[in-house]
Amino acid sequence: MVFEKICPQLHIDDRGCLFEIYSAAQTYKVSPKHMYISRSTYGVVRGFHQQLEAPQKKLVFCLSGDIADFGLNIDPLSSDFGAINRHILSGEAGEGVVIGRRVAHGFECLSDECTLLYICDDHYAPTKQLSINPLDESFSSLWKTNSPKLSSKDSEGISLQTAKKILLQNQRT
Repeated sequence: MVFEKICPQLHIDDRGCLFEIYSAAQTYKVSPKHMYISRSTYGVVRGFHQQLEAPQKKLVFCLSGDIADFGLNIDPLSSDFGAINRHILSGEAGEGVVIGRRVAHGFECLSDECTLLYICDDHYAPTKQLSINPLDESFSSLWKTNSPKLSSKDSEGISLQTAKKILLQNQRT
């Protein structure tokens, strides 16, 4: 499962800081085709998302605030399907993650506000997206907030077990 933390080198002086978030020379090799910014407030939980057709490899950077970032293994043939990796990302440090094509992404905003930048290697197809409900019983211990704020899309997401059935069916076709 590809879900690794990116800790860019910060160049800090009395004016502020500069850090590189993308270079074709980096080993994560993502050719951007879709980029967007997400803003959230404390207690917002987003995820778990990945595209069913043409899954995206993503670089996600925390530009401000702090988040708990989660990568969910959605490879239905993997012995650790459903395993979750977690990284705490700081906007002050410009930290990010590399998210592989067999990983569903989710996060929780831990600060008053947070801003994330997504750099994706394929176009977004909303009708072809896999949305796993972040409040599925499999994830009950993940969230810091007692009452996570979800979008209607996320609250209507499918269970992890239903996702596995869909993913297995997609493998056969």
